[in-house]
Amino acid sequence: MARRGAGTPFLLRLSLLLLLQLGGTLGCASVAVGSPVVSLGSAVTASCTIRSELCRGLEQGKVQITWMLDNEPVAGSQHQGPGGTEVSNLILPQFNRTQAKLWCWVEWNGTKQRVGMAEIRAGYPPVKPFNLSCILNLSDYGLTCRWEQGADSHLPTSVTLKCAGSRAPAVTGCTGPPSHCTVPRRLLQLYRQMEIWVSAANALGTAESEHLCIDPMDVAKLDPPALQSIQSIPFQTDCVALAWEVARSNAHMELQCELRYRAPEDPTWALVTGIVGQAGTTQRCGFLFGTQYHFQMRCRRSSARGYWSEWSLGRNYTTHEKGGWSVMELPPATASGGSQKKRLAPLLTAPGPNAAPSPLRTLPPSSGSTPGVRHRAGGLALWGRRRAARGFRQPEPQSPSTPPLLSVADGIEPFQQYNISVYPLYKDAIGVPSHIAAYSKQKAPSYAPKLHLKSISKSNAELCWDPVPVEMQNGFITSYTIFWANSTAEVSSATVNPSLSSFVIRELKPSTLYKVHIMASTAAGGTNGTSLTLVTMVLDDIEIQFLFLTLGLIFVLLILLLICFQKNGRVKQQFWPSIPDPANSSLGNWVPAE
Repeated sequence: MARRGAGTPFLLRLSLLLLLQLGGTLGCASVAVGSPVVSLGSAVTASCTIRSELCRGLEQGKVQITWMLDNEPVAGSQHQGPGGTEVSNLILPQFNRTQAKLWCWVEWNGTKQRVGMAEIRAGYPPVKPFNLSCILNLSDYGLTCRWEQGADSHLPTSVTLKCAGSRAPAVTGCTGPPSHCTVPRRLLQLYRQMEIWVSAANALGTAESEHLCIDPMDVAKLDPPALQSIQSIPFQTDCVALAWEVARSNAHMELQCELRYRAPEDPTWALVTGIVGQAGTTQRCGFLFGTQYHFQMRCRRSSARGYWSEWSLGRNYTTHEKGGWSVMELPPATASGGSQKKRLAPLLTAPGPNAAPSPLRTLPPSSGSTPGVRHRAGGLALWGRRRAARGFRQPEPQSPSTPPLLSVADGIEPFQQYNISVYPLYKDAIGVPSHIAAYSKQKAPSYAPKLHLKSISKSNAELCWDPVPVEMQNGFITSYTIFWANSTAEVSSATVNPSLSSFVIRELKPSTLYKVHIMASTAAGGTNGTSLTLVTMVLDDIEIQFLFLTLGLIFVLLILLLICFQKNGRVKQQFWPSIPDPANSSLGNWVPAE
């Protein structure tokens, strides 16, 4: 009997479970929540309804409804509902879980069973995506965009990249991972502005990134160029010529390129900008002799400020061993209190081409002699140029009261500029140097600059030009002379300081053709440049504007007068009076009274 009595509750619970499960499929119990997705920390409402008549085994007796949030019991309020139903309402004032299951339990005769469940999720609205950037892959012309999503919303969020053309509605470009996706070529409009943005949406709302307005070709990632060859330039041993070939995918584009190079011991790269990619060649000077350099190149579209290509594969090139500075020791200067001993130091430095010749002065060479340099202190003399000469001649002894004269003889070439420096050498120190530039012989420049027209008006024309390179000057440029002449052969000229690179010709005749050329001069002669043809304007811009304004006012006045004549009879009568027609006059029918 005891064994039989102990098994009765188990059998009762098993039968209740089976009855509730069968009854539940027929609508025995239902759980409803206010919203299955809520903001984190907000309130949640739920209700559980039991229909006893549909739950076999629960037709008689009191039914008790309880709640469980995951594995934690929560209290609700139970009451009798319409139609004999039992209803339990639950309010959770602050839901602080991102995801939970809310269970409805029924208790009958001491036995509990789950009869309904609702899943609740909580989180935040999506955060606005930011840092949107795109790059066009030229291999398949797919536009890959990347962005940052921000904080996690704790809810399932769909992220979509949308794009719209100038005359096309917005379409879904791609839907991918939370931080990047690729728009296919068929949805892109190349060489046209497109609007691109990211939209993030979940059950609590939608957020959009800032809209990006770009031409997809402006953000193309180009393939790097290939350096083909590097060669020295004849007679310019510190210069090299580089040749390259752009990638086939970029051959139809106008490219802007950059070149960088450095020696192994250089800590940073030297950068050359503004290279035209389609040119295929460029020249660069200022390299050290007998030094290995490493070169690389990259390009991007010149009409945009998009992405640079990767740097090309590097090429090494070693410059030629050519020349150097000539060094000689000068006799020590003698002061009134006696002589001060000097010593020779291994000092090699190249002064700038425009260094000030403060304590030095050059002497004009006599027939058959070489240029000399006077200095005020004995010491170390250095001289050289880009193709530096070697060799020197010891100065002849001079009296202590006469400043020493240094005469450089061997290896000096005419028409080439030499930079000379003198360093006073004292017993334990090297003094402040003096620098000067000198020519052994001068002649007219190899060529004159090319004139460019900067602006022109009725009576003025502004011209500009690039200075003559030092290698082509053949001497110190003393002046530039501008010549201009009209069709009647009236020639005028003006002399310009060599430090200037622009000039304004004034008092020109309106609507007249002029031919202009420039002459660059040294102390030994001048060289004329090519002729530039220009035509002055008939009117200045202000006069043209005034003329159009006057014509416009006259036209408006004429319209107003016509309107007045049409609308006002008195005005019309004043200008066009009505004159009687004698043929139609009634005076001929009058009969005089008898």
